[in-house]
Amino acid sequence: MTGTCKAANGRAVPTRTILLVEDDDTLRRLIRLILKGSGFVVVEAGRGLEALALGRDYPGQIHLLVTDLVLPEVDGQKIADQVQSERPGVKVLFMSGDADEIAPRDGAENFLQKPFTPGAFLSAVHRLLG
Repeated sequence: MTGTCKAANGRAVPTRTILLVEDDDTLRRLIRLILKGSGFVVVEAGRGLEALALGRDYPGQIHLLVTDLVLPEVDGQKIADQVQSERPGVKVLFMSGDADEIAPRDGAENFLQKPFTPGAFLSAVHRLLG
C-alpha cells in the first residue's frame, strides 16, 4: 500500500512505515494515533520479543524504529541493534521516561525524553526521516 504523509514543511511525501515499541498501552495508543494522523503506517509491539519478531518478519519496508529504552524481555538498544542488522538503513528514535537513563550509543540526536508533546515527537520523527 503506497500513500502519502505530510512532512514537517507540509509537503506530501510517500508513506513511511514505523515500527513502534512501547510497553505502556496508553502511551503506545497515543503515539499510534499521532503517527497515523500524520499519514504513517504503524506496526506496533508492546514487548521486546514481539518487536524482534516484527522486525524480522514484517513483509514491507520499515523506515523508522521508535522504541522505549526500558522494556520487558529485551531492551530498546538490543532491539535497535537486531533490527538494524536485519534491515540496514532503518533509522531509530529512542524514548525514555527515566531521567537517569543512559542515552543510547547513537547519541542524543535520536533520543526523546518522556514526557514529550505531539509536536516535539513529530519533529523528531521528521528530522530522522529527512
